[in-house]
Amino acid sequence: MKKWIPVAFFLIAITGCTVWTRPDTTEEQFRRDLAECEYEATKATAYLPSGYAQSSSRLDVREECMKMKGYRRKFR
Repeated sequence: MKKWIPVAFFLIAITGCTVWTRPDTTEEQFRRDLAECEYEATKATAYLPSGYAQSSSRLDVREECMKMKGYRRKFR
């Protein structure tokens, strides 16, 4: 169980140090896109048991959704 702790810290550090960017996007549009991707990720991972597998898969689905919408991660 303790093996995933460094992975969790790494994910928190990476997501905390990056922002989603897309040219010509308003804050309102960004929030809408992020909410839509979060909804899709929740739907896609609903069959998984709660815990690391579900949250990891959820992050992956949300990331892919945002990329498909044209967003890219940028380090601050």
